[in-house]
Amino acid sequence: MAVCAQRKKPCRRAVCAFILTFPFPLRLLFAAQPEALSRVLEVVQRGISIFLIRHSGLTVAAGAKIGAVTLIQRFGSALNLNVHLHMLFLDGAYQFHGSRVTFHRARRPAGMTSYSGGSSMQAMTRSFLPHA
Repeated sequence: MAVCAQRKKPCRRAVCAFILTFPFPLRLLFAAQPEALSRVLEVVQRGISIFLIRHSGLTVAAGAKIGAVTLIQRFGSALNLNVHLHMLFLDGAYQFHGSRVTFHRARRPAGMTSYSGGSSMQAMTRSFLPHA
């Protein structure tokens, strides 16, 4: 599965935008079987969430949470079939301490300008997609 998750521009705010596109055969699959797209979205969101939590110096076990919103766009500007995802993530994680919430901004490794977990998400996704 050739998935392209790219960061639109460097984050100067606490929100990062990602666009996830798919090759044409997967677009057809997702249009015909929306539940397959839901499962792919779960894997992608889990992968990016874990990345952000870890780079915020927190752990899921410690109760760290992220914030994300995803828009599923089914058509391109020419009304062609173009299933892809627009995703916004908080650039970090937050924790609750009683009634107080603390936000921890994610640190980026030197020279990193985009999320690099695509290959591991591809492998996880392939395991449940129907074989052609």
